[in-house]
Amino acid sequence: MIRRVKSDMAMEIELKLLFQQQNKKNIIDLFNHLPHCEAKPFVTLKNQYFDTADLQLRRWDMGLRIRQVGLKREQTIKTAGTVVGGVHNRPEFNINIDQDFPNLALFPSHIWPNSNEVECVNDSLQCLFSTDFQRQCWHIRWNNSLIEVALDVGSIYVDAFNELICELELELVSGSSESLMTLAEYLLTKIPMRFGQSSKAKRGYALAAKAGIIHPESRHQLSDIEKLANFKKQVNIMINQQDLASHPVRVHECLTVGLANWLALEEALCEEEITDVVNRYHHFQQHLKLLQIVFSYIQDLSDNGKAMFKQLIQAIDQVSFDDKKGVEQQPNEMNNVIIKTKMASLFSYSEYGNIQLILLNNILKN
Repeated sequence: MIRRVKSDMAMEIELKLLFQQQNKKNIIDLFNHLPHCEAKPFVTLKNQYFDTADLQLRRWDMGLRIRQVGLKREQTIKTAGTVVGGVHNRPEFNINIDQDFPNLALFPSHIWPNSNEVECVNDSLQCLFSTDFQRQCWHIRWNNSLIEVALDVGSIYVDAFNELICELELELVSGSSESLMTLAEYLLTKIPMRFGQSSKAKRGYALAAKAGIIHPESRHQLSDIEKLANFKKQVNIMINQQDLASHPVRVHECLTVGLANWLALEEALCEEEITDVVNRYHHFQQHLKLLQIVFSYIQDLSDNGKAMFKQLIQAIDQVSFDDKKGVEQQPNEMNNVIIKTKMASLFSYSEYGNIQLILLNNILKN
């Protein structure tokens, strides 16, 4: 029997940062010594994500989970929203329940694209994947805003398949969304981190497909070659734009696409098993070099910003596949190890996350 204890809708505005596991203690120490920062009790969260076998909720751009903290359970549905860089903005509805299976009828009826299908969808729900992690939270007064920071470390898992969670989420409780950016800017001067574009749920769906629980999503996605070709075309149009009034629009479009592609290519290179890893890394290199051109068109860009991007490109270029006969003849497993090591090295550069922040700041301003 499910009791409806509460039903509320919140507009979630959060910034997701990813960090390397060895930096966990440094992050905790940083917040524990930060002024106007209140530590919250440490908690363990167990989460189950539900959908139908044919991913009806996913097709509606919704995500459904049940979260358990101690003896308390809460079902949450997140509806369609926006993601720009690492800033996530999605309406969500939360209801306290007292069992381990969702009841969609408890959510407001107006959120459903087709209310006639809700009961059938509910009957077809199944748990697709789980995310279990430990969370340390702080409430921070920052620039006249209240921000909740959550440090999550744990795993996403489906049967024997799992992925590591090392995330820092900055969520606006009250005040200006600009405060999220200034706090992120401060954090990135202290500890190397980078932006995260994919939610835990999105990563979980991908892992469920890898485990064979569901079919991979059929949404058409551009290949690395197509992304690079399209971006190169956009950059050339921007460079050759004669209309001065339209030029800032072109720059903004290139920055938006460029950052989104950067995060997607980075994510692909961090997968456990990468096919055609050498070409994928070369696409990553070429894309960042194109983005460096766009970066130079940002108004009021400091010399320090340009120098940071130049140093990052130099670091990206410093990779050797150590094969005199050609990388295409080298075992993919060996190249995978080389790329994994290289990406971990890049993530330790403070320039990496700081450049992403400059890009995101300029996208949001415009």
